[in-house]
Amino acid sequence: MGTVTTPVIDVMRKMGNKHGWDHIVIVSGDRSKYKALADERMQHFKELGFTSEYKSAEEADWPSIQQVMSEIKESTKGKNRVVFFIGTEKLFRKLICASITEVLQKGIAWLTEGTWRHEWWTKTDHAAPQHRQWLTEDVSHSQLKHAFAEFKQSWDEYDANAEVTRAALQKDYATDQKDALMSVEGSESYHDAHRKWHTVYRKILYDRGYYDIFFFDTKGDLIYSVYKESDYATNFKA
Repeated sequence: MGTVTTPVIDVMRKMGNKHGWDHIVIVSGDRSKYKALADERMQHFKELGFTSEYKSAEEADWPSIQQVMSEIKESTKGKNRVVFFIGTEKLFRKLICASITEVLQKGIAWLTEGTWRHEWWTKTDHAAPQHRQWLTEDVSHSQLKHAFAEFKQSWDEYDANAEVTRAALQKDYATDQKDALMSVEGSESYHDAHRKWHTVYRKILYDRGYYDIFFFDTKGDLIYSVYKESDYATNFKA
């Protein structure tokens, strides 16, 4: 069947070849939650020619977190230290702190499953429960449903050719004004939807400190964002 290829595996292959890695330590949070994924990653790394080992720690158990980093220090003496992390932001912070207390922070290559907030290490994670509450409320509230429906309908109506729609909206909205652009001239209903909802979601973004807010349709098109950077009105499945 061949070697499994995913963005994570592709990155590991390229970085490992470039830096001469031969061993990867996978560290996760709660084993009951993450072990299956860790086992899958170990198999993928083996197929790429890496040896690997798996360790875990509970995010509320500081001594066990320190122990994990102490064990990594001993087992990787004189070798490249490559740590692949699977788990929560809170545990990731604590592991980095433990790497300092155990005096092995220099020369560690930290890699993680998934994505993280821009400069997440400079921001507190105390607001996470509040963000989860906001998101729960958002998906159950009619406002999001109405806003998405209006953007989706007006996107679909803009032109029968999706490429024409993408090019036109990028030209109109992906400007140096970024989120400050409230509306543009035109008879298309998309502009009406943007004029109606942009101020609402721009305020939510600033009130909550988000990096951006994105609306994707099921075809992979980014039909709305607050900041409208270079990926606005592009297709993520392409």
